Amino acid sequence: MGRLLAWLSIAAGLGLALVHAGNVFPDEGWYLYAGQLVADGGVPYRDFAHFQAPLTAYLFRFAEGDAVTGRLICLAFGLGAIGLVLDLARARDREVLVATALLLVPATYTLRWFAVAR
Repeated sequence: MGRLLAWLSIAAGLGLALVHAGNVFPDEGWYLYAGQLVADGGVPYRDFAHFQAPLTAYLFRFAEGDAVTGRLICLAFGLGAIGLVLDLARARDREVLVATALLLVPATYTLRWFAVAR
């Protein structure tokens, strides 16, 4: 359990660094705009074009157009997903799954940092 918390702490630290210093992801503006349209009473697909799952527009309405808040929402759900995967691997008592899942944490942030054009 201690190793799981250590890796989640590392993931959270990397995520917070990207929230404040990461490159701008090209779709961030679209997600924030969709969230604003939902906050104003719009419905995805009916009132505006939206090419993602509808939940993203409803989640991003809480960002109120703020990029940092939008990134923090993404970070919270990303950390939750990592925690669930690691807990599932641990619960199945598969050390190789835990090790693989732990390797995905830095890989995810590395791809995010370098794959987006500056």
